[in-house]
Amino acid sequence: MRLNVRIKLNDFIGNGEEIVVEKLKQAWNQNKQFSVHFWYEEDSLKPKQIKDFISEYETELKFKTTITNGENVKRGDFIWFNIGDRLSTSRFNYEGSGLEGIMSGLRYFSDIIDFMFTTKPAKPMRKQKRNDNESSDSRE
Repeated sequence: MRLNVRIKLNDFIGNGEEIVVEKLKQAWNQNKQFSVHFWYEEDSLKPKQIKDFISEYETELKFKTTITNGENVKRGDFIWFNIGDRLSTSRFNYEGSGLEGIMSGLRYFSDIIDFMFTTKPAKPMRKQKRNDNESSDSRE
């Protein structure tokens, strides 16, 4: 299963980058089975802001990271977990904007991957209660 999370760069570049990157690293340390798809609105971020973000966090982001402009997702790409506006081509959507929305969405994403990949306890074997002892003779 290919897991990925999609986050809008406009919501946190210049305001909480460190916090978002740290939360992504924590989630990666839990599981190591997802990639990140960052996107941004073309006219709202300057290329220098994106370049600075890449150069500052390139070594810290150990997972596959994609950065695209525009909110449209390519036809063959599937987004497993989207944070932000509702996206029809994603499996899960977490509606929230700004830094607070991203952080609560990442907490929810971490909870989901924890649930999916932690070892579940074995189901206890149920024993049937027997009623065939002498005191419960049903033929009487």
